[in-house]
Amino acid sequence: MTLRLILVLTILTVSHAAFAADAGIHSMVVGSKVLELVDTRQLTFKADGKVIRCAISPNGAYVAYVKLTDESFTVSIARSKGGSTTAFTPAIDRPTKPNDTATRPGKWFVMCTTLVWSPDSRLVALVSQYRKPMPFREAGSEDQTPREIETKLLLIQTDGKLKGSFHMQADDWRGMATCESMAFSPDARKIALSVHGINAGPWKEDQKDDDWLEIMDASTGRSATIYSNRDVFGPQILSWAKDGSAILCEDNATLIRISVPDGSVETLYEHEPVSDSIRDSVIAFSCNGKYFTNGFPDYTLGLSVTSIDTKQVIPIAKLESQFERWFSNGNLLLYSQRRSIKDDSDRRTRELRTLWLSSMAGHSRSSMCVALDADEDSATFSTDYRRMAYILDGRVHVAELEWRNPTAHEKVDAGLRLTEEEEKTILMENGKQIGLALWMRCGDYEGRFPDSDSYEADLRKAKAEGWLNRPGTGTNIFLYLGGGLHMNALETPGSTPVGELDAGYSWKIVIYADGHSEVVRK
Repeated sequence: MTLRLILVLTILTVSHAAFAADAGIHSMVVGSKVLELVDTRQLTFKADGKVIRCAISPNGAYVAYVKLTDESFTVSIARSKGGSTTAFTPAIDRPTKPNDTATRPGKWFVMCTTLVWSPDSRLVALVSQYRKPMPFREAGSEDQTPREIETKLLLIQTDGKLKGSFHMQADDWRGMATCESMAFSPDARKIALSVHGINAGPWKEDQKDDDWLEIMDASTGRSATIYSNRDVFGPQILSWAKDGSAILCEDNATLIRISVPDGSVETLYEHEPVSDSIRDSVIAFSCNGKYFTNGFPDYTLGLSVTSIDTKQVIPIAKLESQFERWFSNGNLLLYSQRRSIKDDSDRRTRELRTLWLSSMAGHSRSSMCVALDADEDSATFSTDYRRMAYILDGRVHVAELEWRNPTAHEKVDAGLRLTEEEEKTILMENGKQIGLALWMRCGDYEGRFPDSDSYEADLRKAKAEGWLNRPGTGTNIFLYLGGGLHMNALETPGSTPVGELDAGYSWKIVIYADGHSEVVRK
């Protein structure tokens, strides 16, 4: 009894370990390598304050994050592995007389949805706005002079020091202009900023909303507008050309290339919406301009991607999903899914927002779960995808990932070519499964093996699992040899073949009546 219990526990343990390694949701095949999540740790805590934005540096060494205060914000830069943290807080103009109720302190606002790192990981950029104290007005005054507002691009070094503070053309819009997106040029000498300006009031009665693309020198702060329009949405910056000569943008569901510095525009692709519904028109082009997403922005349907060149539609997620963002190489994207969990009493619930990384390969190993819960639109990756930073409940978390060679089974799922030894390993595993299935069948039928014309019915599971096929193909290579045999009549079941798996090499897998398998030279 004790021996049987130990045997059962051993089998269960080995089977569970094999399943965990083989079917884990925290790994994916990218090209010829496997990207796998190996660790996640919390970088900031409740006492550090609530974080609203974060971004990991391209080299993965630093994480920049923003916390709000009553009058300003703080940009902190921490090493992604933990340790020392530096911080920058912009200065505030306060009233000359502290007790003067006619004026109040000014206030800083964060005016862009993301922090952006320079390609060399030396600078982090943030668009901010400082609204100075309101001027004093007598009761009944008709003075409509607006308060002074300064919109600035702040460049902060990894040591927390301010490298540059540059005024933007958004100042002309009296504070009703926001930065929609921005990106450093490959040499980090220029910054492209997409700005959306809104007609702010009576001093701009003849002016409509406007959107423009502003190129700023990262050393001097000199800037120039190279593109503008008056559509509902401004251009979204996707990427710079490697030589810095052009910028790829998405503007009102159209993919365009804008030359730098002359601003000439080339239309690369114009999306035709499925219907007049705005929701059907919400798409996102990849950073390399090769794909765009299809789907809804509110978790109502699955997610797919269309290739602009081939028009092929690639399924990404069957379940209700929401697109999050594309990454720099344009071949990987992030999406989220929502799941609710409850306690045993069914009284307490929490909605988890899982994050998934996916490639365009479309096979069963082309996606992975990188976070079981995260705040919306908060995740960024290092250039090599070895580190990810994201926010959960206002705290920064860092995930560690690693690249490794794929196992034979991962290669099969990803459609990669197997070596002879890898095929041998998988065929040996399949042979053991087939041998076990036949041995158990004999136990149910008083030791009789299936007849030659009916064995497939007894091996339905083996057929469905692909154990009868050559790995990675649909070709059946199983030869049944056990027709008419009876276990009780066999003198040496361990040397009596009941089946073979032959992949065309100088060897084959022979399955014996006692359930074991061996590699046999032909």
